[in-house]
Amino acid sequence: MTTHPAKSGNDWTAGDLAFYGVKIEYQDVQQFFGEVPLPAPSICQGFLTADTNNDATDRESAVLMYYLKLATDAPEGYKETILPFFVMVLFDSLGYNRGFCGRCSWAALPFLNSGQVRDVSIDAALMKSQPNCRISLVVHQDMLEGKTGEDATARLIAEAVAAFQFTNDTRRMEGLAELNGQVIPGIIMTGTLPTFFKIPITQELARSVESGQPTATPTLINGHVPGVLHPKDGMMPLDNRRVLLQCFEAFKRCMF
Repeated sequence: MTTHPAKSGNDWTAGDLAFYGVKIEYQDVQQFFGEVPLPAPSICQGFLTADTNNDATDRESAVLMYYLKLATDAPEGYKETILPFFVMVLFDSLGYNRGFCGRCSWAALPFLNSGQVRDVSIDAALMKSQPNCRISLVVHQDMLEGKTGEDATARLIAEAVAAFQFTNDTRRMEGLAELNGQVIPGIIMTGTLPTFFKIPITQELARSVESGQPTATPTLINGHVPGVLHPKDGMMPLDNRRVLLQCFEAFKRCMF
């Protein structure tokens, strides 16, 4: 049987997903989040009403608007650096970091695939230490702004597999049993527009990737593309912002 070529997770494409039997199913709000209407975002109210930094009524809103504006208007070559800062500030304000020991941006993880150790860069991640160490959220920037959405999704899923490998490697070093599986929340940021995913990684899928051999069991990943009026403008328009922040609030429940 032919072994799938080894490559960095940052080079994964839709073809890699097809080889490993990974399929994406996009769902509506009710199907994905399990509730309608979505909860109100637990964030400073000034961020829900501020069009610019000058409209911010408090320091937290001003900081959020500052990074949102930077992430929106940064010239090519700078967005890759700035967007993770905005995501981390947003996570802080929404309470995503509750119970987590660490957060990181631009993390490089070893990625075992097809019998070779390559690497994968994660734009942002949250890690939990208690009760056991695990990476519990991965964020990927679509630097091509949606032009190759399938490849961005493939790279997010490679990052989730690498995160699962890292979690089990860490557990083994700590004398803990490996996880049989983990649903890893994932987000693709196209500019400041998020797409949300629930990524189930099993031992079977991880070992399939590690050996470069297809798996007998398909993997179904659920995704949700928020319905906003101005998708190309991301989180800048106020009507977009409220919808997207409600999605972030509901998605937080996937992590706790």
